[in-house]
Amino acid sequence: MGGILLGQIPILCRGAYGAGRNIAMKPAGKPVNTLNRRQWMALGLTFFLGIGLTLAGFWLARELELDRCAAAFRSRATEYYERLQTKLADATRAVQAVKGLYDSSEDVSLQEFQIFSRQILQYV
Repeated sequence: MGGILLGQIPILCRGAYGAGRNIAMKPAGKPVNTLNRRQWMALGLTFFLGIGLTLAGFWLARELELDRCAAAFRSRATEYYERLQTKLADATRAVQAVKGLYDSSEDVSLQEFQIFSRQILQYV
């Protein structure tokens, strides 16, 4: 029968470790390294595979978030650009209308200009 040496007293392991399994203990009660090379390799592989999968997941989430942010930025930039174009086109038409007023008359009074431009300036 195998057992644990605790100090100088052999103790048989039962329960979680299975009946009769040998686990060597140092006198201070700390377990001795009983993993063989194959078990260390499996442990290392599991550890590095976990790290690798975590980094891959982080990278994928980061790339997806960057793509989402870039798409949102492009959408907003396009919207602002279109609004700016519309406002500039409206202002250009208003200036051209005022130019038309001055081209059609030799002398434009302040009252004529105010009456003419009141409607135009509401939309610019």
